[in-house]
Amino acid sequence: MNDEYKDITVLDTPIETDWAEWLENHPDCDSIRERERDGDLVRILAFSNSEEGNTELEQYRDRFLPGYIIMTGLSRYAITGII
Repeated sequence: MNDEYKDITVLDTPIETDWAEWLENHPDCDSIRERERDGDLVRILAFSNSEEGNTELEQYRDRFLPGYIIMTGLSRYAITGII
């Protein structure tokens, strides 16, 4: 991986997971996912390691995975019910 992308994780093999569970377990972190999903399943190709990595993730997607979409992470406050 290029040193310019330090705040994201790019997976060698996509993870197939329940999207709601993924969002709950990765607060404030955006993910790159495939467009199509089967019911509650989603395939994750890359994700930010923290809220600060979300901009880096978008730059990575634009450069290497332009056909994929960003799934915005839920705020940790929304997950815990503090709004």
